[in-house]
Amino acid sequence: MCSILVAYVSARPGTPAMLPPYPINRSPRSVKRDVRHTAYIPRYSTISFAMPASSPRDRRDGKENRAFNPVRLLCPSCHRVLRNLSGLTKHTHTFHARPHGHTLPTHGAAINNEPNITVQPLDDSPQHQPSCRTESATNDWTPFASRLQFETADFLFQRAQMSQGNIDRLLELWAASLIPYGALPPFAGVPHMLETIDSIPFGDAPWTSFKVRYTGDLPPNPPPWMTAEYEVSHRDPLVCVRNMLANPDFADEFDVAPYREYDPSLKRQYTNLMSGNWAWKQAQDVIIADNPQTSGAMYCPLILGSDKTTVSVATGQNEYHPVYMSLGNVWNNVRRAHRNAILIIAFLSIPKTEKRYANDSRFRLFRRQLFHVIKGCFKDHLVDWVFAYIILEHGQTVGHGIWGQIDRRLAAVPTFPGLRPFHQGCDFKQWTGDDSKGLMKIFLPAVVNFIPPDMTRAIKYFMEFCYLVRRSIQTENTVARITYCLERYHHYQQIFVTTGVRPEGFSSLPLQHSAFHYPHHIRQFGAPNGLCSSITESKHIKAVKERWQRSNKYNPLAQMLSTNQRTNKLAAARVDFTDRGMLEGSCLSDAMQAFLSLALGDDELDDSEDGESKEEEPSEGNAVEDGGDSEEDGAVEGPRVLGDVSLAKRPERAYPRTLPELGTHFGVPHLPSLVAFFLYDQTHSEPLPDGSPTPPCPPLQHIKVYHSAAATFYAPSDISGIGGMRRECIRATPSWFNGPPRYDCVFAENDSTVEGFRGLHAARVKTFFSFECGGVEYPCALIQWYSPVADEPDDLTGLWVVEPDFDNDNQPFYGVIHLDSILRLAHLIPDFGDAVLPPDFLQSQSLDAFKTYYVNKYADHHV
Repeated sequence: MCSILVAYVSARPGTPAMLPPYPINRSPRSVKRDVRHTAYIPRYSTISFAMPASSPRDRRDGKENRAFNPVRLLCPSCHRVLRNLSGLTKHTHTFHARPHGHTLPTHGAAINNEPNITVQPLDDSPQHQPSCRTESATNDWTPFASRLQFETADFLFQRAQMSQGNIDRLLELWAASLIPYGALPPFAGVPHMLETIDSIPFGDAPWTSFKVRYTGDLPPNPPPWMTAEYEVSHRDPLVCVRNMLANPDFADEFDVAPYREYDPSLKRQYTNLMSGNWAWKQAQDVIIADNPQTSGAMYCPLILGSDKTTVSVATGQNEYHPVYMSLGNVWNNVRRAHRNAILIIAFLSIPKTEKRYANDSRFRLFRRQLFHVIKGCFKDHLVDWVFAYIILEHGQTVGHGIWGQIDRRLAAVPTFPGLRPFHQGCDFKQWTGDDSKGLMKIFLPAVVNFIPPDMTRAIKYFMEFCYLVRRSIQTENTVARITYCLERYHHYQQIFVTTGVRPEGFSSLPLQHSAFHYPHHIRQFGAPNGLCSSITESKHIKAVKERWQRSNKYNPLAQMLSTNQRTNKLAAARVDFTDRGMLEGSCLSDAMQAFLSLALGDDELDDSEDGESKEEEPSEGNAVEDGGDSEEDGAVEGPRVLGDVSLAKRPERAYPRTLPELGTHFGVPHLPSLVAFFLYDQTHSEPLPDGSPTPPCPPLQHIKVYHSAAATFYAPSDISGIGGMRRECIRATPSWFNGPPRYDCVFAENDSTVEGFRGLHAARVKTFFSFECGGVEYPCALIQWYSPVADEPDDLTGLWVVEPDFDNDNQPFYGVIHLDSILRLAHLIPDFGDAVLPPDFLQSQSLDAFKTYYVNKYADHHV
């Protein structure tokens, strides 16, 4: 549930926080300073740290020479710690290289601001500075004594979430190691560390509480819930708003005034909240009105949301209802990226009672006055209704058998990044928002053969409605399509009434009715993709579940609030230190720089920079490491490009190095001919005429085979980085996780001027390989083509249906394409038809066992 409030704050967001890449020095024999960062990277032999040998035996074994390698480098993009420079270089080239695809233009052709709002930035005079943000020196770590002390507190308390006992133990060992040098660890103990965190001046929003109780008439011998008091903890929303406005991390993703945005055809489009009609009207009615109290104010709408979360299924009082707040000026993509744009401002107390009082109308009303939540429309309505229909139509025994087949079909759906696997079907107890969204993407092909056509169409139009409203950019055409899908859904929805599943109709289901308001609310408040409840659901993990796990489980709420407060302060301190350029490089490189400056002197240190260094290896795009699923799949930062695909970092070794032998190995003996046709297309502007003989294949060098490639593409409606970019790994391996093979399907470009699947080809990758010819390296893929079975999507499901292509000898029709022709992964779901899947059917067999497949458009932003 979300509601909108409004506040007027005379403040402005801070300056942007830029964290440039860590300087990379590939020479092991030089001390190099990058003039952008003034961070020094020493040669490995400059300094070593070794503890004194404790016994003659230790010295005899040479243990006194076991030195600590001081080079532990922090990746500035993902904060992963690398052991050495080559590791940092490899990691940067692999996971943070800039994609080389065509850069996408900005989504809006024109933006109009309200003419009476000047949108002029305030000057830097003291009266215009936010009261919670002051300028400090670039070496002022207050309240920490040094960067080491801050990084230690941040690592132990926030990143590692170490227990207090383990922190004390670590500091004790740290102190013991420093005794020979007369030094001390950063903190004397846990109390010292917590006191330092509590004294951080940034992000301070104290928690307070009040108690509520039932105030109605009390009957004789009232139940306990009527006389009990319930605590509600909260903090001042205005203080939280000021902290957000002072956060420099939001400066480049922040709207200071309402605006109207138009696409190239001059039709309105809606993105962030400030692009909607409501913000425009509010600014006119409140700020522009003749009111001296709002002169110079910035319009700041507040977004509030709450949802129940469960922290343990083994205890009784295990439910919490946190209230979250976000600032409407912050862009939707920032909220989706979880960059501290959503703060928890309250915990609602939810009364519980004995079972005999649970259905008391007075208790239920009192509970709803404190909190009200409506479950998801898809799982709790459509899925349950389909199950109820199957039982009504076929009886308990046969119905449960059919549902067992549906579960097997769901379990047999091929794997896809970001898609939750349903190994046991959809019959499990605790559903999350991600479970519902995952089931929605694959549900229709699994049930289409078991339900009436109108029921299938009802599900089809509802799913299309759900995925249209999730788009990050809503145009008038999209809103019109949303309205049409809603009308069609409610038309076909009557099948649940006529079949006896919902004989009472749908008037008692508020969420079903609320869907009608989406078109109006999109025009009023912008695209809802940055306001959906899944954002707060994901916030539960950090703000509630992890905090509860760190508590001692006895009256844990106070401990959870304290942990959240300290975490917010550490995050605010990190943003401030980063904004002042104090966190560039790693903590160790900072310490080494200070040491070398004292030991060598600035002049000698500057002279050492003139030594020669090796050239950096060129970036290999977004290459991935082979072997296992990459943890880097998902959201990535970077510029908007339509798509970029790069081969894995390392080739595989156990493959032939000649083209004929390689073709024999993969069961494609005509591979040399396919490569010859490929090279002809690459080197000639005109295609080879039909019926022409196979062109000669020139000599090839350095043939390499790869098991994977990385696709980086623009998908703002999915979980993506700030720029809307997402990264996925394409697999073509004979054994995945030491198990069966995995050969993924992809989309290849057909006609870039046509939207949707009509402009794409579907294919399945047999292998990735590269070779050199004429001094040019060609990254390629050997693929099997798939073709649509009709010129239009399937009328019943709304999905395209494809089938694998075969030649005249009934052999798979293969082709060789350039890696640049591949856009991203494709998700194909079998057209199960009337097939009965055996209990031992494996997911890995799905793409080989059926004749036709649905193209799952719900798994791809572009299709």
